[in-house]
Amino acid sequence: MATNAPPVASDVGYLLDRLTISDLLISFAHAIDTKNWTAYEDLLAEDGIVEIPVKLPDGSYLRHVGREGTADWVAGNSEKPGLSQFAATHHMSTNHQVNIEGDSASTHSYTHCIHRLSDNPGEVWEVGGWYTCDLRRVGDRDWKFAKVHFDIVWEHGKPVWAKH
Repeated sequence: MATNAPPVASDVGYLLDRLTISDLLISFAHAIDTKNWTAYEDLLAEDGIVEIPVKLPDGSYLRHVGREGTADWVAGNSEKPGLSQFAATHHMSTNHQVNIEGDSASTHSYTHCIHRLSDNPGEVWEVGGWYTCDLRRVGDRDWKFAKVHFDIVWEHGKPVWAKH
């Protein structure tokens, strides 16, 4: 029998934090797929960073710093591509690896993203990869993303802004 085992209360606290963080990753995907850009924005810390390696026509990559304005940034507009340009999306978030150290945490998770380009469900742009995230505890049990970084491992098809 181990004599240096942590108290049960700390194990329960760790499990609650881990579950909350995993739920945050799932909420991130759900906010995208329901086009609830305000909910997406609310998942970030005030100074949160989102990095998505989608190459724009000018050669730059999508990146946004700070919670304010993230909703408009991720949705996009006629000047800048965004997720609202797709007829529908389907983001799966799996294999959540969570490392918690005090009030900070990091995650590595897999994703498979399907983006419908039109009303035709067969016309899609698919992307697979992983999210590497840094999180910060807010209050006793809440967590926010300090940084979200997406790496593309594979893709099939082209994004809507590259179809023309």
